Amino acid sequence: HTAQSQHWFIAHVKAVPWSRVVNVLLIGAIVWHAATFFLSNSPKLQQYWDSLLNSRHAQRLWSALTKLPADNWMVYESAMQNAPWRTSAIISGVAYFLADWTAQ
Repeated sequence: HTAQSQHWFIAHVKAVPWSRVVNVLLIGAIVWHAATFFLSNSPKLQQYWDSLLNSRHAQRLWSALTKLPADNWMVYESAMQNAPWRTSAIISGVAYFLADWTAQ
């Protein structure tokens, strides 16, 4: 069983276009280096970025995004207790719609 799975892995690894992987990694490294160099050597941009992250709106957005998953989970649990069939049908419908939409 392990020899067969090793052959499957080797066959799929050989099918990977390594030149594409190397190109993506090189381009990513260049873009990352350029962005960090630009951001670290531009005091005005860094000051703007710091003021943006420390603004009241950014803090409110961060607190909303950190509370959102817990709040949604509590709503989901209460809906599953009150109307399990309806909740399950709605969740399945939304998941099917999103999957179909992204596949298009």
